[in-house]
Amino acid sequence: MAISVLALHLPHTVVGLGAVTLLGFLVESWTGLPAWATAVGWLLSGALILHRSTEAFIARHVLGYRPPSLAEQDQLAPS
Repeated sequence: MAISVLALHLPHTVVGLGAVTLLGFLVESWTGLPAWATAVGWLLSGALILHRSTEAFIARHVLGYRPPSLAEQDQLAPS
């Protein structure tokens, strides 16, 4: 079951990697940074978000996550 769900995301991943690689060639022509570095950075960023500490940092500092207040917790508890 999990393999089939992951397989459904494979086309999106391939197209995304292709788009990022194309962007990498543009960046390479502007800055001289190798095109493969952009694609590798994209892949590493995807893996890094699965790291629990990194995920918590991004949720707090980038997305503005905070624990619910006591009043909010009381409203959320029934659900």
